[in-house]
This record gives sequence, structure tokens and C-alpha cells, in this order.
Amino acid sequence: MKFLDDKLSSDSDPLAFLAGGGEMGCLIRSMDWSKTSLGPSAGWPQSLRTTVSICLASDLPICVIWGPGLAQLYNDAYRVICGDKHPRSMGQNFSECWKEAWPVIGKAHDCALAGEKAFLETQHIYLERHGLLEECFFTFSFSPIRDETGRVGGLFHPVIEITAQMLAQRREASEALRASEALRASEALRASEQQHRLLFEQTVDGIFLADSSARSWSRGASAVLRLCSGGRTPNARSKRINNSTRARLSRPRSSSSALSSVTRPMSLRPGWSSVKTSRTIRSTASSDTA
Repeated sequence: MKFLDDKLSSDSDPLAFLAGGGEMGCLIRSMDWSKTSLGPSAGWPQSLRTTVSICLASDLPICVIWGPGLAQLYNDAYRVICGDKHPRSMGQNFSECWKEAWPVIGKAHDCALAGEKAFLETQHIYLERHGLLEECFFTFSFSPIRDETGRVGGLFHPVIEITAQMLAQRREASEALRASEALRASEALRASEQQHRLLFEQTVDGIFLADSSARSWSRGASAVLRLCSGGRTPNARSKRINNSTRARLSRPRSSSSALSSVTRPMSLRPGWSSVKTSRTIRSTASSDTA
């Protein structure tokens, strides 16, 4: 009896298939479809009525594309995807409404019209639906709908927007990359500091700057050594000057002697042969008979 009652109700109200369709069901009922490619809603084929009824009853964003004019009808959930395109988008040509997305979805749409289903996952699309072109991500499909003659009369087009999830994943990946780069930079800095400390500690004679008597350190020399040793005050090993050098520097000079600079490379311990350090000592040019 219920099916009979529904049949009688359908005969008395040709728009009964829009019952329970939410806001979009009310909008479809109120529109003058005679001005569109679909014609008056009372004359819509049963295949279109049934499909629209399924669409309006679903919580999933769904759009129904029908007829040669590719007129689109959709439910409340799909209205959110339309943004500011709504309400003009209701009944509008699908390809015209989504022309900015056509380079991505056009091939799948045409394939479905030819009778083949199409499924696209995580599609990167730029849409203008809020007054500006925005980056969006969607997963959707196009499925052909057969009319009473068996030909493809339209398309069933469910859509899932995943823009928020994709942008969140991108931010997380970017933050992880920045953290990784900061960690690598920190590790490289520590390794460099350790290398310089080892280089300093492996030097046989150390690094020193002394006055003519070789008995005191200049402030500049102390600063250099603190820098090379990671901020530590130079120790006794760093300050030592071998006895022969001290004797040469403290030896009296004759008035006729000329000062000269002698520079020689300092030997390093094994493992540091590629690094050379030089020291300059002042000595007399003549009366040096060790």
C-alpha cells in the first residue's frame, strides 16, 4: 500500500521527488526550469528525477549533470564547494561554472559522457569561488547515468574536498624540514668547533705572541687563544716556548746587527699533516753561533 500511496502522491505532485531535499531541494522546487536546457521540472524523465532524489538525500557532496546543456543540480553539501558561485551555479552549464578547473577535470568529464567511469584522487585544482583564485584539493568521480533509452543522459558526480588536510600536511612537512635543517646546522657547527679545538691541541708548539723578551703575552694573543680553545684561558701547554727559542730571543744583540724575520712551518702531529702553521721569531743576522 505504501508504494501505491507514493505513486498517487507522485501523480498529484510532480515535484514530490524533491521532498526532504533540504535547502537545495527547496531552491530546485522554486526555480523556473523552463528557462533552462532541462525544461519544466514536471517533464523531467524518471531517470533524472530518481537521480536528483538520491543526490538530495545524501550527506556527501554530489552534483548531477544532465542533458546536452550539461545543467547541474546539487545538494546542500555540494553547495559549500560552490562558494560564491551559488546560487547562480544551480542549473548552470557545468563546464562553464568550473572553467578554471577544466584543465584538470575536463578529460575525466568527457570520458564519463562517452560511457566510461572516471575516478580522480587528490587532484590539485585552483578555483575562483570566493572572489579570488585559491588552491584546492579534491577526490571525485564521474559516473554515467543511463536514461530510459539506454543512452548516457547525464553524469553522477560525488566530490570530497581535502584542501584543509593537504595544507596541514604541507605545513607539518615544512616545519619538520626546517627543524631537520636547523639540527644539521647545529651539528655541523659543533663538529667545526671540535675540529678547531683538536687542531689547536695537536699543534706541537702552540700559538703564541710574545714581546721581545718572550716573557709575557699580549692581550690580542690571549684573545686569539681563547677563541681557538672554545673560550678557555690558554693553558701552560699553549703558552710554552721552547728553551732554544727563548735563548735566541733573549740573547744580546750588537749595535751593528740587523733584524731579520725567519719563518718556518711548525710540525704537526700525525693526522694533521695537511695543516701548516708558521711562527716568526726575531734574531740577529750575524752573531748567532749556537
